Amino acid sequence: MPTPLPSPAALAATAQSDPRAAKSGVTRLARPLPAADLPLFFEEACREFAAAGVRELAEWAFGEARKVEKKHPGLRDLDRLHAVFLEFAPLDAVPPGALRDHVKLMAEGLAADEAHARFLEILETAFAAGVVPYARIFPDLLTLAKAAGVKKRDAEDGLAARLLHTGVLPGASHAVWRGARRPLGRIAAGDPGVLDLLLRAEPDERAQDADLAAEIRQMWLEALAEADAGAHVPPEWFFTTGRRCEPEVLFRLVDQAGERLVPATGAAVDDPALPYPGGSVYDALPGPGSSMFTRYRRDVEPCSWKPEKTDFGALAARLPEERPEARHALTVQVDAFVHGLSSRAHTGGRAALRALWAEPALRELLRELVRGWKAQAGSGSLPELDHALGRLVPLAEAGYGDLDPGFAAGLDLADPVTALLGALRGGIPSELVVPYRSRHDSGDVRILQHLDLLTITWRNGSFQVIGPHGRPDPSKGPLLQPQDHTLSAQGRAGAWHAGGADLFSRHRDGAWQTFLVEQDPFVGPVLSVDPDTFRRHPEAPSSAEVTFPGAAGPARVAYERGAITVTAHDGTVTAVLPYSPTQKQDRLLLAPPGWWPHLVPADPEGSAVLRAFDRRQAERLVDAAISGPLEAAEAVPELEVPLRNEVVSMAVTTVECLYRSVRLRDVLGMPPQPSLPPALRTRPDLPVTKSLRTVAYGRRLGGLMAAAARRPLKESAHPIGVVGDIGKGTHHDFGKMGAHALTATRPWTEEHNREAWLESLRARAQTPTGDGSGRWRALTLTWTGDGLRPRELELWRTPNGSLVFGHHYEDRSEALEHAPEGTFGPLGVPDWEIKGHPVPQGWGGADRVAALCRLLAERGPVPQDPAWARELAERTGISLIDAATICFGEWSRQPPEKIPDEIRTLFTDPGAPGRCLPWTLSYPMMDAVRAPLMPDDPADLWERGLDIARAAARHAELTTEHTPS
Repeated sequence: MPTPLPSPAALAATAQSDPRAAKSGVTRLARPLPAADLPLFFEEACREFAAAGVRELAEWAFGEARKVEKKHPGLRDLDRLHAVFLEFAPLDAVPPGALRDHVKLMAEGLAADEAHARFLEILETAFAAGVVPYARIFPDLLTLAKAAGVKKRDAEDGLAARLLHTGVLPGASHAVWRGARRPLGRIAAGDPGVLDLLLRAEPDERAQDADLAAEIRQMWLEALAEADAGAHVPPEWFFTTGRRCEPEVLFRLVDQAGERLVPATGAAVDDPALPYPGGSVYDALPGPGSSMFTRYRRDVEPCSWKPEKTDFGALAARLPEERPEARHALTVQVDAFVHGLSSRAHTGGRAALRALWAEPALRELLRELVRGWKAQAGSGSLPELDHALGRLVPLAEAGYGDLDPGFAAGLDLADPVTALLGALRGGIPSELVVPYRSRHDSGDVRILQHLDLLTITWRNGSFQVIGPHGRPDPSKGPLLQPQDHTLSAQGRAGAWHAGGADLFSRHRDGAWQTFLVEQDPFVGPVLSVDPDTFRRHPEAPSSAEVTFPGAAGPARVAYERGAITVTAHDGTVTAVLPYSPTQKQDRLLLAPPGWWPHLVPADPEGSAVLRAFDRRQAERLVDAAISGPLEAAEAVPELEVPLRNEVVSMAVTTVECLYRSVRLRDVLGMPPQPSLPPALRTRPDLPVTKSLRTVAYGRRLGGLMAAAARRPLKESAHPIGVVGDIGKGTHHDFGKMGAHALTATRPWTEEHNREAWLESLRARAQTPTGDGSGRWRALTLTWTGDGLRPRELELWRTPNGSLVFGHHYEDRSEALEHAPEGTFGPLGVPDWEIKGHPVPQGWGGADRVAALCRLLAERGPVPQDPAWARELAERTGISLIDAATICFGEWSRQPPEKIPDEIRTLFTDPGAPGRCLPWTLSYPMMDAVRAPLMPDDPADLWERGLDIARAAARHAELTTEHTPS
């Protein structure tokens, strides 16, 4: 007789000691049973295993019951299954897959609202027993809730509330916490009772792996921040439970706590006048986007004020009531407003200036600024001269002198070249560098000083601490991510090393907040609030003395309002640099003033060169800088790259100061700028101010091309080199001086535009390409080769003389050609053909332009004769509207009230009086035919009119097919 098999209860009793035998025994018992009995059998086994505390076998048995039903769908009964899940879910005996499959069954076999309600009932039963059945309860509930028409937010909040009220949340899994994080913050916000439950729901770290437990804790803290818990917890909570928190979450909690956490002691540190408590240079450092950085910058964005939308009266009324910092912000805006004025914006700019001037408070503020700018302009400091001219020039050209007749009184402009020489001799920042480990990763770095330690933090979070006498080994772990959006949003913030501790400080609401930085092996850098360090800040002096290599005495380095000023031993301000702890790694790393005494020489030999610089060398450097940075760099080859780059930048700034000094002297009627470089000197009867750069570039380019044409020609055309900045725009407006002269002499041309055209003519006439000699022409070239094309702005020696390439396009390029004898033959440049007709140099020359200006001043604008357009149309066969447009300009760009009726009728449709007809010719064709209309002798313009015959001949030439060469 066979031995009877043990019952499930007997097998469960041995499961703790021999689980494999217990599982095998249950399987043997199930074999002879019919399929209809198996679900109940396995459920009974599940009960026994659950009672015996063998969860794995209980889940196995429950799963076997569901497998039978899956294999035999006819055994499924959703009502019975619901009762089964209600019984077994509280026992923690339901495997996740089984419950997920049941959710799908309910979604398919029940009404949507009933399926949703039954699933909630199962979860509530499990929660009541302290069990969270499985991890994906949130996604599955949302699936059923959506079908039942329940809003996602309501479903999430309801499930989070059930988890919280039943007390099962501390032991929940990572996935459950991830789904509950935001809903918990929502339901606890504004409800003290729910918030108290959330505070007591601190995750049980013993219920998870260490890495998951660390992440779950951060999610709990994030939920507290969402619930505004920082405003309700006692300060001690931050020092105990709230320690080791991710930065973004801790910042939110601390902001919610406000002054309750650790009250700020002493005076606020918003006053920008240093020193601050502790002597810190960082107490009022603005963020990178702060308007304080507008100081000493030419590229500052113009003020956003619009005269038609700005209530200057309201601004003026607020001014006396503003706090010092707010008043300074308004001062910066007025500074930017003046910088943004443009002489061409003669209506908007002048109107805005007069609207501001009409308010007495703003008028006095502007007068105060003007006094400061005038003092800077005469100080002999290159950066201050640069800043002052950037304001005085647009102010003068907008008519400030008409509002304040004493504007020019006491204005003594420093010589830019002398200012450059003083700066180079006195010491410039690039001579001294921070001795730090070079890195190649991109992005910003942050640099903060505390006493004699300098902390440099890179984008990836690694950092280096530098002492005054060497380079300590860098810490191994990441400190904080300085480019992380969480920290970048903190504005005045940074990580720093204070002996045995790593700290992170930020400046909030006029006070410092400093956090301990620790490393969590699973979540990365975390912060803690410590009452002993919370109000600390980096301690560093706002000024210091440093002796540049070879200097006769120490220079003073000082910080104020977002800028570091370097003043040489003789009182010359050599540099004013915008400063922030956040800096671009690909530029010179700028240390705070207190650390300058620890900097090391970057190029001792180069510093010796600068100390010995004389006036002649400075003039040669400035003369080279007129052509651009590359040429300026070639003038100081003995300097190493970082130092050379700053010297070149200063030389380019000097040239800009020369340009603007000439403009300011002209507007104010001051004596001409003394000691101008030869490239900037102009004829007395052809004064040039705003277009002085055109003169300089045109002369340099012409000289280079003439020199290239004198070189021996090799077997064929060959490149010589690149001309640099002076070659940019070589094709622009070439050959149009005659057309511009006609525009300047028309009666209806507005006076400010007339002067602009004459200024352009006077400038171009004093360059080789505008001398009217016929030795220059502009070309459009077509590329026919299949190799590498010449570089843009490349200069070539050609059989006819020389050629410089302009901008390249897909299959063509602009070019300027020079023939010393005025005779042009085949191009001779390999793989290039001339496209269309070359543009001849045309009318021009200094004497002709001088005569035109003199005649215009004596006789006034040239009377316009409508017969010119009719004759041109008759000679060329073009339409009358096209001929009128060529002779008198585009009708849409002319002031209608100033154009005589007999000329206006040329543009109108005979069949519809008052309606102007469109022209049909292309812009290049109109320009080409318009330029020859200007007579060679300017007097003929008044006496005989336009040269119609020559213009017609040019039209005939252009309408004849051109043979490429």
